[in-house]
Amino acid sequence: MWEGRFHSTLIDTDRYLLACQRYIELNPVRAGIVAHPGDYRWSSYRAHGLGKPDSLLAAHSVFERMAPDHGERRRRYVEFIEDGIPASDLAAIRRALHS
Repeated sequence: MWEGRFHSTLIDTDRYLLACQRYIELNPVRAGIVAHPGDYRWSSYRAHGLGKPDSLLAAHSVFERMAPDHGERRRRYVEFIEDGIPASDLAAIRRALHS
């Protein structure tokens, strides 16, 4: 029924947290479910990148530190996601998922 057993990996740096966030935001795009992360109904991208209110989310301090004001934070987050996943980040995340 499910793909496999649950497992967790330690996210121990802000950089790795952002890398994982980008990986998750882009999952529906990589899977061919949507063309853009903002099109995926269950994505936090809609709140972080598009500014749509979501009562289930609380902004992480790493996101808050991206810029001093909300509009600039959203702009930087969109740019960060649109930059895509560097090969080194993708390799690190996949290693963690398979270890």
